[in-house]
Amino acid sequence: SNIILGLLLVLLSIIKPYNEIGQMTLGMSNPNSTGILLFYNLIFNLIAIYNTRKKTVRYCVSALYVCEVVLLFMANSRSTLICSLLIIIIIWLNIKIPKWFILLCTVWPMIFVTIYIYLYQNKIIPVDFKILNKAFFTFRERIWIGIYQLLNKDLWLGHYANFHNEMLHNSHFDLMVQYGIITLIVVVLYLYIIITRLNDGANLSIVGKISLVGILLAIVQGSSESAVLDGGLAAYICTGSLLLFMRDSSTDKKNKFI
Repeated sequence: SNIILGLLLVLLSIIKPYNEIGQMTLGMSNPNSTGILLFYNLIFNLIAIYNTRKKTVRYCVSALYVCEVVLLFMANSRSTLICSLLIIIIIWLNIKIPKWFILLCTVWPMIFVTIYIYLYQNKIIPVDFKILNKAFFTFRERIWIGIYQLLNKDLWLGHYANFHNEMLHNSHFDLMVQYGIITLIVVVLYLYIIITRLNDGANLSIVGKISLVGILLAIVQGSSESAVLDGGLAAYICTGSLLLFMRDSSTDKKNKFI
């Protein structure tokens, strides 16, 4: 299925690559959404490359992987490009994933909002500063500041009625605004416990390691887009599939009941 999806994405890059303002979105709402879908498919193709024994299939999937990397550069989604590079480095160097890194990844989108607003309000980084030919400040900082001010005392329980249709471009902030800080803490703890338990005391195979890093970096990408926690059915299916890959590649029998 990941091969079919990859081929469809390549086909879309030929039929309808750009939106009305010239961004490469493959028919999606924005380059970050495109980047996240490409990232998930890159993860599944990487798993297929390591997991298959047939050379022909491996070569075909590898060629598709290269095509998707090219599409990723064309979409110019900075967070996805950084995460895609990180996963290659971590897998290539066989870096062990400690608990503090899992915790950092699960809370990173909220840390990012705080740092981003601080940098903007204190004018530490110039407003016209660019990374990869894109502005560092993209107006979302004003949206986040405005919503903080509007919510005021509703931060603990959120305000779903007013914000459930808003695009807030950050998965954790989106969850907090709609359902409150209490719900956000519960969800983050749940993610941390599940991922840590699957990683602890288990000799994960290469497939499990790719799945683990893929899930963590998908959560990190929630800094710029409502990816894992509020990313729609496709994101839920992809994340759930990676968790299943982790569970099935674990040698710890206790993890089979997760």
